[in-house]
Amino acid sequence: MINARTETAAMKPTFREAWTAHRCIVPASCYFEWQHDAAKKATGTKYAIQPPGQTVTWLCGLYRLEEGLPAFVILTREPGEETRFIHDRMPLILPREQIDAWISPTEKPEAAAAFAQTKMICEPAAG
Repeated sequence: MINARTETAAMKPTFREAWTAHRCIVPASCYFEWQHDAAKKATGTKYAIQPPGQTVTWLCGLYRLEEGLPAFVILTREPGEETRFIHDRMPLILPREQIDAWISPTEKPEAAAAFAQTKMICEPAAG
């Protein structure tokens, strides 16, 4: 699995423990998404997406240890207005100021997730 829905992660047996105690941040310069055409069941233009004015995109994730090694999933959510035309989901992205709250096992994840960024810059990507 590479993604988990933010809306249901706390309830799913696969993610329940990680939701409360094993949250992580995956730093990225941006994320890529291919525009989906549901009618044609095909992918279209590839976009590089990131919050405006940011050089790092802070993706929220959950992790667990498998055979002593960490494995993680990226949390997704409903898209913001800027990305809705590309895909029906987007990663849960936090501002830098909320990272400590997100990864702290003593904080409620819902409180930090409430600060999720949805305003994005979408630019066609090469390749």
